[in-house]
Amino acid sequence: MLSKTRTIVSSAFFGALAAILAVAPLSFPFPLIPYLKFDIAEVPAIISLFLFGPLPGLFTSLVYLVVLNFIGSFAPIGPILKFLSVLSTMIGAWFGITICSRAKSKPFTYIVAVLVFSAIVRVMILTLANYIVIWILMPNFLSYATFAVSLATGIKLSPNFEGLLVVLILTAIFNVLHVLFTIIPSFVLVIALVRRKVAKTWFPLS
Repeated sequence: MLSKTRTIVSSAFFGALAAILAVAPLSFPFPLIPYLKFDIAEVPAIISLFLFGPLPGLFTSLVYLVVLNFIGSFAPIGPILKFLSVLSTMIGAWFGITICSRAKSKPFTYIVAVLVFSAIVRVMILTLANYIVIWILMPNFLSYATFAVSLATGIKLSPNFEGLLVVLILTAIFNVLHVLFTIIPSFVLVIALVRRKVAKTWFPLS
């Protein structure tokens, strides 16, 4: 019971930390779409997944979502999209970890598999989510999105379906880069903790 309680408390802590980091001035914009920003807020959530497992990781992301709805921007759409970003990355990471665990892989293989699957799942889910938000739920936002891309790249875009495709493609590139930005430092930190016997992962990381 103590172990389960500690896991729940730790997961909640990581979720709250992720939400606080999300609103802290620690982010920087993606040059091609400036309203998309790289931030370290996803790192605590991914560390929670690596240390405690899929369900605690999900609990962390849910805490993240709840807190963001109170202190984040563009609620509830913004927090929901951020939640989907974290959740999709976790799902991909779980796929990679599961495959590597069965193959008894080395840490380098783990990180490659986690990166590949996280990027694929995140791009798929976020592309669909952004399509629904921009094209169906908030079509007026498309004008702002295409204007932002035009201003940043010098390529004139119109707020039509072709412009939407460009926005979605650039957003997919951002999501791939954000996976790298999130997974690599998270994995490096977890490996350091494991090797110093400060913590251990729920999967066999040799």
